[in-house]
Amino acid sequence: MSALLLILNVVAPLQTTYAQAPVLISALAYYGYEGNADEGVQIVNVSDAPIALGPDWQLLDANNRSWRFPLYTLSPGERLWIANNAAAFERQFGFSPTLSYEGALLFANTGGSVRLVRHAPILVDTANDDGGGWPAGSGSPTYRSMERRDSSAPDTDANWSSADPPAPIAFDGGGNPIMGTPGARNSVAITPSVHVTLSVVINEVAWGGTRYNANHEWIELFNNLETPVNLNEWQLEIIATSPTTITLSGTIPARGYFLLQRSANTFSSGAQANQTASFSLPNTGARLRLINPQREVVDTLVYGNGTPQAGWEGPPLQPYTVTHTIPAEGQVLMRRLDEATGFPVPDTNRAEDWFNHFGDPLVTRRPIYPGWRMESFFQPVSGTGHVQIAIAPDASFEFVHRALSETTHSIDLESFTFDQPALGELLAQKAAQGVVVRVLLDGAPVGGLPDQTRWICQQITRADITGRSGCWFMRSDANQNIRARYAFLHAKFAILDQQRLLISTENFSLRGMPHDDKLDGTAGQRGVVLLTDAAPLVARANAIFEADFNHRDITRWCETCAPFGAPPPTFEPITVSGGTSYTVRFGAVFSTTQPATLTLYTSPESHLRARDGLFALLALAGEGDEILAHQLSEHPFWGALSSDPVSAPNLRLFALSQAAARGARVPLPD
Repeated sequence: MSALLLILNVVAPLQTTYAQAPVLISALAYYGYEGNADEGVQIVNVSDAPIALGPDWQLLDANNRSWRFPLYTLSPGERLWIANNAAAFERQFGFSPTLSYEGALLFANTGGSVRLVRHAPILVDTANDDGGGWPAGSGSPTYRSMERRDSSAPDTDANWSSADPPAPIAFDGGGNPIMGTPGARNSVAITPSVHVTLSVVINEVAWGGTRYNANHEWIELFNNLETPVNLNEWQLEIIATSPTTITLSGTIPARGYFLLQRSANTFSSGAQANQTASFSLPNTGARLRLINPQREVVDTLVYGNGTPQAGWEGPPLQPYTVTHTIPAEGQVLMRRLDEATGFPVPDTNRAEDWFNHFGDPLVTRRPIYPGWRMESFFQPVSGTGHVQIAIAPDASFEFVHRALSETTHSIDLESFTFDQPALGELLAQKAAQGVVVRVLLDGAPVGGLPDQTRWICQQITRADITGRSGCWFMRSDANQNIRARYAFLHAKFAILDQQRLLISTENFSLRGMPHDDKLDGTAGQRGVVLLTDAAPLVARANAIFEADFNHRDITRWCETCAPFGAPPPTFEPITVSGGTSYTVRFGAVFSTTQPATLTLYTSPESHLRARDGLFALLALAGEGDEILAHQLSEHPFWGALSSDPVSAPNLRLFALSQAAARGARVPLPD
């Protein structure tokens, strides 16, 4: 459900630092409402530097279907959604993905995996990498190759010499002796160094060709290792006027050679090339670079019945479900966020890293659905401002009526239900005066949508002179494949002129805000209404309203829009409220004399934070303290009917019991 929680306290967040892969998979929408069309993967840059994505970065699914990234720079902290079909994704999530993979990947509802892989070329060795002319060797008329002196030492001009074999070991295509050592120990070789060990190196370069043909050039590699090396997908770059990249193929033996020739039949005897490729080595010089394209598994997620993949440890992640209450369908698997930073927790490549994991009930067991704004509202917001508080049913109506009456530009009101006729008429009056009045309600409250609510929406819409005022409802519509984001739109707040925030525990209803004469008593529901001008809280509430308001599951009231239309023509609103059974005790409004510090938490994003929220405050209570907890009801456990307080504890009751165990007095009213 969607709701707001206000705490008049600020607890300093704990700071954490950690090192991990710079880019992580942060969410996976694998069980779409539109088959595979609205699936998507989110990645996040957790480093403090931009990351250049491109074709060397790939996403792979469980069947190794792959999709390569286009050129894109991922800014520090940026989250990036890559969806299957952009239009389908936007229909369900309420915003457009940045990129689309258009059917290249498929994620099974029963289980699978997603891997983020970087195809990152690693520079293994070079020849003449400082540029300029060749440091050794010769062309016409001697045609000597350029040989490496120390095969285990880096590429420096001093480490190259012209070949000087005592006797020819190979012959060119015309039968002429070759002044070089293709496929054999270098004629100028010295004892390898022990302080530096290189694996495969560029060992000999015949940049001048042979006497038979100056274009019969070759390049020889040498393997310093005691094991063979598979050269498939390795690359040799020749950087000259126009760069050339050669993709190698084959295996170089342990302590052996690999011979690459430019033209077939370069050697008539004494040597045999391992590969022929098209390249040219200018006599004036070039730079050679040997590259090993290592495929780095940057991050992995395995879920459902998916099989283990590289980069994942332990059992697959399972979506958190509760029979008949929390389905797997539509769930978004999301990585846990660090409460101090708002970024993903350190990556351990296990299910415990994810919100959905059935693990610690305080930090996991969180189903997340399309349209939620976990990243945006996970961090609570604090600010200072004046505070006024009224108690319901004693003074709630008068307090709210006065606050609404004082508005001059806009009223954005969000509530589970709204059936208070006097407040509805006031909003209609404001709409007639040009105030923009937007009322956002749950489209399927318990017991159904009342005619009284339809009547109120009718009055506001008919009075509107701006074309912008009216009522909107969050609802599901199976015919249009629309699913409401929350089980209930349960928030109860109003933003007044973008300057003040009113938060209520009660709906805008006859019972929560009775408007009878209080001198002889009243009747209704106990609650609290708070008004503040703390700017950060007003801004956050406005952002929440806009996020809830601008989505596909929102529909506007109109006269003929059943079931969100006009009440029956004969409907008469209920205007009687209150009673005499309760004697008013708290008719006065409490106001702070100095600005107070407030912190705003929201559900489902931040209300269960352990470090600085309600549980952190309860954890401070001990011997000599008292906690007065008051609410309508409390479930003995959180979970399926078949669960129990041990496997699925009610964390609020658990925190209260722990406080009592520490010696705090915790009276709980029946």
